[in-house]
Amino acid sequence: MKWEQDKIKHATISFLLVVLLWIVTKELVVAMSGTFLIGMGKEWYDELITAGNHWDNEDLLADAIGIIAGAIFITIGAFICN
Repeated sequence: MKWEQDKIKHATISFLLVVLLWIVTKELVVAMSGTFLIGMGKEWYDELITAGNHWDNEDLLADAIGIIAGAIFITIGAFICN
């Protein structure tokens, strides 16, 4: 998979979103699930509403990579702080 700017944006936004949702909820599973559902919703929106865009599984893979990176960041941060 060629990691163009779009995929980097997906991963970065997913990373930031999972961290933000964790700060709000303090529940890692909720933060990860919520972020993934937002990513899927964006792909669904692109498929149905946005002209010229289509469902992209590689975008969801980039989202998943950002989510996992965010979860690792949160876990390491929690371990260090405790």
